[in-house]
Amino acid sequence: PEIYTLSLHDALPIYMTQEIKPPKSSLRNNIMITFFLLITIWGIVISTLFHNTLHTTLIQQGVDKTVAGDITKQFITLTTGLTIAGMFIVLFIAMVLSKTITQPIEELTRGVMDVARGKLDVKVDVTSQDELGQLAEGFNKMTTERKRMEEKIRESQEFLNAIIENSGDAIITTDVDGKVSLWSHGAENLYGYRSEDVLGKKISFLYPDELKEERKKWQTAVLSGETVRNIRTRIYNSNGDLIDINLTLSPLRGKDGNPCGTIGVSKDITDVITAERGLREKVEELETWQRLTVGRELRMSELKAEMKELKKRLGE
Repeated sequence: PEIYTLSLHDALPIYMTQEIKPPKSSLRNNIMITFFLLITIWGIVISTLFHNTLHTTLIQQGVDKTVAGDITKQFITLTTGLTIAGMFIVLFIAMVLSKTITQPIEELTRGVMDVARGKLDVKVDVTSQDELGQLAEGFNKMTTERKRMEEKIRESQEFLNAIIENSGDAIITTDVDGKVSLWSHGAENLYGYRSEDVLGKKISFLYPDELKEERKKWQTAVLSGETVRNIRTRIYNSNGDLIDINLTLSPLRGKDGNPCGTIGVSKDITDVITAERGLREKVEELETWQRLTVGRELRMSELKAEMKELKKRLGE
């Protein structure tokens, strides 16, 4: 049967179950677009200013307007070509710079998303010595420590489950409403019910009607923080037979330390009850024989006294 931990299920959420979506835009693309827009605006502004300035200067120098217009157009063509070439050069530089700047950030982003999906053995390969390098180093230390903690928690959980599984006693936990949340292998053997048949059911179904109110009182006491020890009671098994058990109920505490359910440990004491019943019968039998023996001895003493009295009278 599946075993649910008594406390670790409240201790620490290890995985994020929500789907992690990739970012809609890339920082690298944003940098390249920004550079492209800046150089385009710069080219337009510079070309316009040079066009107006050159045309005005040529006219002031006495150049014919038609010739000044042709010279200005040629200059604009040249500057436009240079601007386009400069745009490609700047775009290339922007690509190189953006890759240098954004690659460590992209590595960190992928690492964070992998960790969010539950992959804790991820390492970010950033070798720079700047703030991004320090951030990557801290990220790697964090994932290493978290993986170590997860392994420690898993080992503790497996150890706890092994104890519950291999215990000969029946171990049962219930929530504040009395519903079964854990049903150990020992409980299966003792009561005959499989865990999947009882998980989520109220524990009161095991008790005879005359003991159900008493069981509620025990539950109330345990949820107030008390431990009720060595209760002798009777519980139905899956065959409908009543079993004599010894039961100890303790509070199951949550992260805040307050009771959030009960832990019940019980064992079959049918043999003990049978042995005690046989011992009582033997004691009663011995007491009966003792009374009979004492009575017989008293009667013999009386008879001896009567015979002695008769002999005395006959002697006279």
